[in-house]
Amino acid sequence: MDSMPTESVAPRWHHRLPERWKRELAELDEKVATSGWRYRVRWLSTGEACLIVHYPLDESTTVPLLVEFHRTYPHFAPVVTDLDAVLAGARHRQVRDGTLCLVHAEDWDPQSTVAELIATQLPKLLAMNRGEPPSGSATLEYPAPEPVALSIVSGEQAIIVGDHAMPAGVEQGALVMRFSSSGRRLGSGVVERILGPGVDITTDLPDQQVARFPVAVAGRWIRDAGYQPGESATSAWHRISTRLHPLHIDAAEPGSLSSPEVVEVIGLLVPDETAYRTRGESWVFLLRLHTSSGGGAEKVWRTHYRPTQYLSRALLAERTPVATKLAEKSVVLVGLGAIGMPLATDLVSAGLGSILCVDRDQVDVATGVRQPALLTWAGTAKAFQSQILLEEAAPYARINCIRASIESCWDQTPAAADRAAMRQIQSALASADLVICATANPAVTRFLGQLRQNRPFLTVSGTASGWGGVVSLHTAQNGCWACVGHHRHDNALPVPPADPDGWLTPTRCADRTFRGERHLLHQIALHASAVAIGFLTDEPMRGEYCVASTRDTQGRAAPIAWTTTDLPVHPDCPLHHGPNRQAGVRRTAQSRGQMSIASDVRRELTPADRGAWRISTTKETHVFDLDRRLMFTLPEAGGAPVCVEGAQIRTRQFDAQPLVEVITCRQGEPLEASVVRDGRVQRLDPAIVTAIVGFSIDGISR
Repeated sequence: MDSMPTESVAPRWHHRLPERWKRELAELDEKVATSGWRYRVRWLSTGEACLIVHYPLDESTTVPLLVEFHRTYPHFAPVVTDLDAVLAGARHRQVRDGTLCLVHAEDWDPQSTVAELIATQLPKLLAMNRGEPPSGSATLEYPAPEPVALSIVSGEQAIIVGDHAMPAGVEQGALVMRFSSSGRRLGSGVVERILGPGVDITTDLPDQQVARFPVAVAGRWIRDAGYQPGESATSAWHRISTRLHPLHIDAAEPGSLSSPEVVEVIGLLVPDETAYRTRGESWVFLLRLHTSSGGGAEKVWRTHYRPTQYLSRALLAERTPVATKLAEKSVVLVGLGAIGMPLATDLVSAGLGSILCVDRDQVDVATGVRQPALLTWAGTAKAFQSQILLEEAAPYARINCIRASIESCWDQTPAAADRAAMRQIQSALASADLVICATANPAVTRFLGQLRQNRPFLTVSGTASGWGGVVSLHTAQNGCWACVGHHRHDNALPVPPADPDGWLTPTRCADRTFRGERHLLHQIALHASAVAIGFLTDEPMRGEYCVASTRDTQGRAAPIAWTTTDLPVHPDCPLHHGPNRQAGVRRTAQSRGQMSIASDVRRELTPADRGAWRISTTKETHVFDLDRRLMFTLPEAGGAPVCVEGAQIRTRQFDAQPLVEVITCRQGEPLEASVVRDGRVQRLDPAIVTAIVGFSIDGISR
């Protein structure tokens, strides 16, 4: 045993656990006496201890093992290394440095000692490499491959390549590479094309993702059966350089390639274990740069390895099986705020094929407490920044984020530059597999609900201070958004809790907003994602109406709890029971004295009907006199949304949104409405009026 240093430089764990250190040495002494082991303690200049253990393979051969301890030992397993490469070529041995994989980190028992670890696990490793796997539960191997190509460890950024199987008989060819860059330094890269005799393989990454790597670099590839794990990059280059064919660049090739006289990539296709005990080939990349030598003018070639990472749709589907079903699905998401953005991120990360996101806002850096809002994004379009983030999160998804308000999509005279985007939004709202409203804006929800009547529509929102939230899925088989209002009026559906003091007008801000933390709102967003994915993959979650609560019955903070229930069609819902039915204006017990609006209702008023009537909306009540005729016609019946003789309704606030300013109704004519934008009065398209006004009416009463 080497001499121990003074107490002031003793190893941390030894200093903390002197009794454990005595136990380690005692058990090693026992192995020396009973099993022919030898060992010594090596004290490092840092004051830490390591062990050199000689483990006997047979009567004449021993394996010298270096045992190193983390400073947090025994919480983490010691590192055991085959010092003299006696076990070279064995499984469970890192080719780079000889480290032995004797135990998985999650299987390490802190009560075990070094002597116990080696005595128990090393015989299993040796038996497995002799083809004599231990029987019963005494197994060592987890069914995972040990690819030697992954033994390359470097601080350099990686090169991304697909998992294409290269055809047999083709020994070498050319590469087209693309790299990101920072200044004059090449960053991560992607293999865009692999070329050879009869071979032309192109990455399956979408073009917009490849374009994120602007620096094009030419390269060559070769099958290298003689690759030796642990070989230096320079040695590997000298070994294969004489076999490589010259690289010819077609001057007519579009785009500009960096000169091979400055930088070149060499791809080695080497024998490897690609699946558990299954042989195949893996990529090892050499990056050669012609750079200055020290501070002089002379330039020299420098060669080093670049780590390899594999990416393809198939590989992602292995990790997320649901991606296969989602790949052909499309979603429209309106609202990219504190709930909408994490919802969008989760959907595309799960493998959603296509998403169109719509949001009208600019980035306000003060909202960074709840959603991505970098300081350098201040004042930029939220849709633009969201596009970048979503493309980073999901390279294969078709992502389009448009800055627009939903109502502007139906403006009669949109700007020429906006027409294509407006048509795209309209088309997507009609054809998407699912439309999601995450705006928490009742007017937008009503409008989208009308457009998606009897087609899949999901709404998600949180309440003030994040005390609760709602996720509601509407299809042709269940209730719609209007049914929700009727069920709530009947106290048949739960209502999420909300902080009564959860609204505020921030300093130097003209708009009211809500209090609430990111961690609470994200839980609601993730539940909405789970509901959406379940629906899109034909594995729906139980129930269609989900209410979240993050408060207990005493109003104290509590783990989020979800109450889920079915959402049946309500018997008084005008959207379900109005079409094709001369229902008239009905009084029912369920309506509690209110009059439900039915579709295609035209009837003469009786004397009892004359006088003052009230139209009740979510926020306000408007009083006007009916003279001779009351006619409510919803769009499904093919008529105008609301017609009232000689009446005028002034609406200065609609659901806390300064949206509809003046509504004029004349007998037999379509309802007209105007909206004030930037100080200008602009007429709204009738479709918008129908949604905002026609469907905002909760009831009519005397």
